[in-house]
Amino acid sequence: MSTGMIMTDFFYFFLQMCLAILMTTIGTYSDELKCTESNSSAQCCSGFRKINRKCEECIGFFGEGCTRSCPPGFYGRRCRLICNCAVNETCNQFVGCRSNSTCDLQQNVEQHDLIWQLLITLLCVQGLISVLCISYSLRKRM
Repeated sequence: MSTGMIMTDFFYFFLQMCLAILMTTIGTYSDELKCTESNSSAQCCSGFRKINRKCEECIGFFGEGCTRSCPPGFYGRRCRLICNCAVNETCNQFVGCRSNSTCDLQQNVEQHDLIWQLLITLLCVQGLISVLCISYSLRKRM
């Protein structure tokens, strides 16, 4: 078995593992969110609504079919999170505290994007180092 073939197999294994971890992390809602059968079509539980034939959790809303907006001071999935906003912020029913200043908002978005870029870069570097270490150890054996 050649080193190139081993590296290719390892690469595909690494890709499959990353995909499995990603799918596990993301997760999906499935049949456990269907509450009752009505005319042979499942109804979503309170706090969920049907989107593309799947029951999806309400964000920024709550109640039967996600028809009620979050009360003041609450936000997020089924309005279960409490806003604790600073003086220069307002509570947004979808994401929580948001700055009243557009400059602050842009800076927060840029910082958030930078963090994700750094995390992805670190993950890629870690994967590359792993591949290089394995390839070096395989070459050393031959």
